[in-house]
Amino acid sequence: MPKLFSRAAQVGVCALVFHLGVPMHAADTPPTLRQDVKVYSPDRHFYAVSSVAENHTSVFRAGSKKPVWELPGYAPVLYLSDDGRHLVKGYEGGNILPMNAKGSEIFLTFYSGPTVAATLTLDQALPHWRELGKSTSGRPWGDFWGFEKPTEFVLRLHDGKKLAFNADTGKRVP
Repeated sequence: MPKLFSRAAQVGVCALVFHLGVPMHAADTPPTLRQDVKVYSPDRHFYAVSSVAENHTSVFRAGSKKPVWELPGYAPVLYLSDDGRHLVKGYEGGNILPMNAKGSEIFLTFYSGPTVAATLTLDQALPHWRELGKSTSGRPWGDFWGFEKPTEFVLRLHDGKKLAFNADTGKRVP
């Protein structure tokens, strides 16, 4: 059988396949682009749409075009609970905190319907964020995991630990 590729080409292809096989959440994720966002509750009974042009966010029951409730402002990072009442607006900078991040920056905002239930700063949500390792882009903190229960919102830290928050109060859940 003829040799189709050189050894160097085979190694390069293997490296490319390995690189493409690495989960994207393991890499530095840049901030999201400003575009309309549509997210569903885990059970898909509700969805939320955040519009750049209209500068507002609306929550709908699946199959309906009439909002159940609305918020002023655009929010590119959203998570909606199964009850359609709880919504979390997250930090917009992706999974990397900039080196010049400030602990007073808003990291999570919890809504119960159109009412702000709680707001957590970076210091409150991730008290040890200054101890995180560094990458060329900043400090990888982890990812938003979403709602595990209608009132329990979860973050997964870069080291694999889980942080859960009560969506009604913003307080940590053990």
